Amino acid sequence: MKYLLALLLLVSVQSFAQEKTAVKPISEVENKKPEGVPFAIIERVPVYKGCNEKANSSELKKCMSDKINRHIAQHFNTELGDSLDIPNGYARIYVSFKIDKEGNVTDANARASHKELEAEGVRVVNLIPKMASPGMQRGKPVIVSFTLPIQFKINKPEKKALSKKELRRLRRKKRG
Repeated sequence: MKYLLALLLLVSVQSFAQEKTAVKPISEVENKKPEGVPFAIIERVPVYKGCNEKANSSELKKCMSDKINRHIAQHFNTELGDSLDIPNGYARIYVSFKIDKEGNVTDANARASHKELEAEGVRVVNLIPKMASPGMQRGKPVIVSFTLPIQFKINKPEKKALSKKELRRLRRKKRG
Protein backbone atom coordinates (compact mmCIF):
# COMPACT_ATOMS: atom_id res chain seq x y z
CA MET A 1 0.00 0.00 0.00
CA LYS A 2 2.81 2.48 0.84
CA TYR A 3 4.44 1.72 -2.56
CA LEU A 4 1.17 2.58 -4.33
CA LEU A 5 0.91 5.86 -2.37
CA ALA A 6 4.52 6.79 -3.30
CA LEU A 7 3.81 6.01 -6.97
CA LEU A 8 0.64 8.14 -6.97
CA LEU A 9 2.52 11.00 -5.32
CA LEU A 10 5.31 10.75 -7.91
CA VAL A 11 2.84 10.75 -10.83
CA SER A 12 0.92 13.74 -9.46
CA VAL A 13 4.13 15.75 -8.92
CA GLN A 14 5.27 15.04 -12.48
CA SER A 15 1.96 16.08 -13.98
CA PHE A 16 2.12 19.46 -12.21
CA ALA A 17 5.79 19.98 -13.05
CA GLN A 18 5.30 19.54 -16.79
CA GLU A 19 3.89 22.67 -18.31
CA LYS A 20 2.36 22.46 -21.76
CA THR A 21 3.63 25.08 -24.19
CA ALA A 22 2.38 25.90 -27.63
CA VAL A 23 4.88 25.59 -30.46
CA LYS A 24 5.28 28.91 -32.26
CA PRO A 25 6.16 29.23 -35.94
CA ILE A 26 9.77 30.23 -36.69
CA SER A 27 8.72 33.48 -38.34
CA GLU A 28 6.92 34.58 -35.17
CA VAL A 29 9.95 33.77 -33.01
CA GLU A 30 12.35 35.61 -35.36
CA ASN A 31 10.20 38.74 -35.34
CA LYS A 32 10.27 38.88 -31.54
CA LYS A 33 14.07 38.55 -31.20
CA PRO A 34 15.18 41.73 -29.45
CA GLU A 35 18.84 40.70 -29.33
CA GLY A 36 19.35 40.86 -33.09
CA VAL A 37 21.06 38.62 -35.58
CA PRO A 38 24.71 37.81 -34.76
CA PHE A 39 27.32 39.31 -37.11
CA ALA A 40 28.71 35.83 -37.85
CA ILE A 41 25.46 34.54 -39.43
CA ILE A 42 23.86 37.67 -40.92
CA GLU A 43 23.05 37.37 -44.63
CA ARG A 44 24.14 40.92 -45.47
CA VAL A 45 26.26 42.77 -42.93
CA PRO A 46 25.84 46.47 -42.23
CA VAL A 47 27.98 48.47 -44.63
CA TYR A 48 30.59 50.67 -42.97
CA LYS A 49 31.20 53.99 -44.74
CA GLY A 50 34.00 53.50 -47.23
CA CYS A 51 33.27 49.81 -47.90
CA ASN A 52 32.05 48.78 -51.35
CA GLU A 53 28.28 48.13 -51.05
CA LYS A 54 28.38 45.90 -54.13
CA ALA A 55 30.97 43.52 -52.65
CA ASN A 56 30.02 39.99 -51.64
CA SER A 57 29.19 39.12 -48.03
CA SER A 58 32.63 37.82 -47.01
CA GLU A 59 34.36 40.90 -48.48
CA LEU A 60 31.91 43.18 -46.65
CA LYS A 61 32.52 41.33 -43.36
CA LYS A 62 36.28 41.71 -43.79
CA CYS A 63 35.98 45.39 -44.71
CA MET A 64 33.65 46.04 -41.76
CA SER A 65 35.99 44.25 -39.32
CA ASP A 66 39.03 46.11 -40.68
CA LYS A 67 37.31 49.52 -40.44
CA ILE A 68 36.07 48.89 -36.89
CA ASN A 69 39.52 47.68 -35.80
CA ARG A 70 41.13 50.76 -37.37
CA HIS A 71 38.54 53.01 -35.66
CA ILE A 72 39.25 51.47 -32.25
CA ALA A 73 43.02 51.66 -32.69
CA GLN A 74 42.69 55.33 -33.62
CA HIS A 75 40.31 56.40 -30.83
CA PHE A 76 41.19 54.14 -27.88
CA ASN A 77 43.09 55.84 -25.06
CA THR A 78 45.97 53.40 -24.56
CA GLU A 79 47.50 55.62 -21.87
CA LEU A 80 44.59 54.69 -19.62
CA GLY A 81 46.25 51.33 -18.92
CA ASP A 82 49.37 53.08 -17.65
CA SER A 83 47.40 55.15 -15.16
CA LEU A 84 45.56 52.15 -13.67
CA ASP A 85 46.97 49.55 -11.34
CA ILE A 86 47.37 46.93 -14.06
CA PRO A 87 50.53 44.85 -14.41
CA ASN A 88 52.53 44.90 -17.63
CA GLY A 89 51.21 42.59 -20.31
CA TYR A 90 47.98 42.48 -22.27
CA ALA A 91 44.63 43.83 -21.10
CA ARG A 92 41.36 42.74 -22.68
CA ILE A 93 38.00 44.43 -22.87
CA TYR A 94 35.01 42.55 -24.25
CA VAL A 95 32.54 44.95 -25.82
CA SER A 96 29.12 43.99 -27.13
CA PHE A 97 26.93 46.33 -29.12
CA LYS A 98 24.20 46.36 -31.74
CA ILE A 99 23.69 48.13 -35.01
CA ASP A 100 20.02 49.01 -35.32
CA LYS A 101 17.79 48.95 -38.39
CA GLU A 102 18.90 52.48 -39.30
CA GLY A 103 22.62 51.70 -39.04
CA ASN A 104 23.31 53.36 -35.66
CA VAL A 105 25.40 51.81 -32.88
CA THR A 106 23.24 51.09 -29.80
CA ASP A 107 23.29 49.15 -26.52
CA ALA A 108 27.06 49.16 -26.01
CA ASN A 109 28.22 47.19 -22.95
CA ALA A 110 31.69 46.16 -21.85
CA ARG A 111 33.36 43.73 -19.50
CA ALA A 112 36.93 44.26 -18.28
CA SER A 113 39.10 44.05 -15.18
CA HIS A 114 38.54 47.76 -14.34
CA LYS A 115 35.48 50.00 -14.60
CA GLU A 116 37.60 52.64 -16.34
CA LEU A 117 38.50 50.16 -19.09
CA GLU A 118 34.84 49.22 -19.50
CA ALA A 119 33.88 52.89 -19.82
CA GLU A 120 36.62 53.46 -22.40
CA GLY A 121 35.47 50.46 -24.44
CA VAL A 122 31.88 51.74 -24.47
CA ARG A 123 33.05 55.29 -25.32
CA VAL A 124 35.09 54.15 -28.31
CA VAL A 125 32.34 51.89 -29.66
CA ASN A 126 29.77 54.67 -29.35
CA LEU A 127 32.02 56.81 -31.58
CA ILE A 128 31.59 54.38 -34.50
CA PRO A 129 29.86 56.37 -37.25
CA LYS A 130 26.45 55.51 -38.67
CA MET A 131 26.62 52.72 -41.24
CA ALA A 132 26.02 53.44 -44.92
CA SER A 133 23.30 50.76 -44.83
CA PRO A 134 21.95 48.46 -42.08
CA GLY A 135 22.26 44.69 -41.86
CA MET A 136 19.77 42.72 -43.93
CA GLN A 137 18.19 39.33 -43.28
CA ARG A 138 15.70 37.91 -45.81
CA GLY A 139 15.61 41.27 -47.58
CA LYS A 140 14.60 43.24 -44.47
CA PRO A 141 16.70 45.52 -42.24
CA VAL A 142 17.48 43.89 -38.90
CA ILE A 143 19.37 44.61 -35.71
CA VAL A 144 22.86 43.08 -35.85
CA SER A 145 24.67 42.13 -32.64
CA PHE A 146 28.46 42.23 -32.27
CA THR A 147 30.91 41.06 -29.65
CA LEU A 148 34.31 42.58 -29.98
CA PRO A 149 37.42 41.85 -27.93
CA ILE A 150 39.73 44.84 -27.55
CA GLN A 151 43.25 43.87 -26.56
CA PHE A 152 46.07 46.27 -25.89
CA LYS A 153 49.54 46.04 -24.44
CA ILE A 154 50.49 47.71 -21.19
CA ASN A 155 54.17 48.47 -20.98
CA LYS A 156 54.86 50.66 -17.97
CA PRO A 157 58.46 51.60 -17.34
CA GLU A 158 59.88 49.71 -14.41
CA LYS A 159 60.33 51.83 -11.31
CA LYS A 160 63.93 51.65 -10.33
CA ALA A 161 64.95 51.92 -6.73
CA LEU A 162 66.86 55.05 -5.84
CA SER A 163 70.26 54.75 -4.25
CA LYS A 164 70.92 56.22 -0.81
CA LYS A 165 72.92 59.00 -2.42
CA GLU A 166 70.03 59.92 -4.76
CA LEU A 167 67.55 59.87 -1.85
CA ARG A 168 69.74 62.27 0.16
CA ARG A 169 70.04 64.62 -2.81
CA LEU A 170 66.23 64.64 -3.26
CA ARG A 171 65.68 65.37 0.45
CA ARG A 172 68.15 68.28 0.36
CA LYS A 173 66.48 69.63 -2.76
CA LYS A 174 63.05 69.56 -1.03
CA ARG A 175 64.35 71.41 2.03
CA GLY A 176 65.86 74.27 0.34
